[in-house]
Order: sequence, then structure tokens, then C-alpha cells
Amino acid sequence: MSSHHIVRDAQEPAVLLLDAEVCQQDTLHQLLEWSPVVMATAETLPLLLTWNIKVEVVFCSAEQHPSLKKELIYQEPVTIIPIEGTLFLTIAAYLKEKEHRAINIFFPIDHTLSLFAAFSDVDVVLFEHHQRAFLCKKKVLEKWYPAGQQLCIPENVQVENLTLVGDGVYKVLQDGFVKVHGEGSPFLIMEES
Repeated sequence: MSSHHIVRDAQEPAVLLLDAEVCQQDTLHQLLEWSPVVMATAETLPLLLTWNIKVEVVFCSAEQHPSLKKELIYQEPVTIIPIEGTLFLTIAAYLKEKEHRAINIFFPIDHTLSLFAAFSDVDVVLFEHHQRAFLCKKKVLEKWYPAGQQLCIPENVQVENLTLVGDGVYKVLQDGFVKVHGEGSPFLIMEES
């Protein structure tokens, strides 16, 4: 595949900026390399526009809709979606309608439970500063990591190629695959980047 190939139509995870405070610009630009659908809220939109990033979907209150429509006329095409119910449920409904199976979200990791509950049908990766978190929905996670990489995972799981170095913090022993055997229910994995 050429480096000039444009990926579209939900092939790549969408990118959503929910909290500007936790966004690292270099991480965001890495995620934008494959031209995903970029989404924001009315509150996070100004930061993306300041960084000259094309936003395709904006979630807002019904009151904000008319003014955003005027403000974003030069950004066309852009979809402005009024929030119905909760923000998370509105976003999840949009992703389902557009058949997105995955999304990268800039949002504080400590708020994960409510977010993961709303996005049960979508694979979610959260980014907060230099951390990345995802919910492992399988009984076994098998993923390659470099030696020394630190992971935060529940202590009630069985691990291979990891050693416990602190409260829920594990360190990869050697370059290669790490296996984490959960107890059947989804579990959260956090990686330091």
C-alpha cells in the first residue's frame, strides 16, 4: 500500500477529542496519519481548529447547533450532531449508525467505567497525556511489548513475561509477547507511552 493511500469509511478508528486538557499534540498527529474521521465537542473544537485539523463531526447541545453551523461553514463538509440524552450515548449511536468498530478518545482514564459502558459495541482506546488504556474483552490478551515497558493491569490475573513491580504495575521482562489471562470478565490495561 502506498503511503499516499487515503483510508476512509470506518476502516481506521475514529479520533475523538473529549478533553483538551489530556491531549498530547504529537500523539494526536500520529493517530491522524491514516486520515481517520475526526470528531470533537463544541468545547474541544477550538483547539483542533487552532491546530488546523479538519473536523468532520461535532457533538453539541441543541442551543449551540445554530451558531456552530454558521461558524463551521468553511469546514464543510461537517456533521453537527445535537446531543440527545447523554454525550456518550449520542456518540455511541453515531458510531453504530456509521458502522465504526473502533475509536481513539482523548479523555481522562479515571472516568473509564461510564465511557466503556456506553461504548460496549465499539473497541475504545483512551489517551491521557502519555498513557493509553483499553478494555480487554477477551479472556486472554496476547500482545508484543519491548522489555521494560510498564503496564497497569489487575493483580487478579495470570501473566506471562511480566513481573509485578508495584500496586497493579507490571514490567515486561524481555522483548516479545506478553500474555494476560483474565478471569472471564473484561479488564482494563493501561500502557505508559
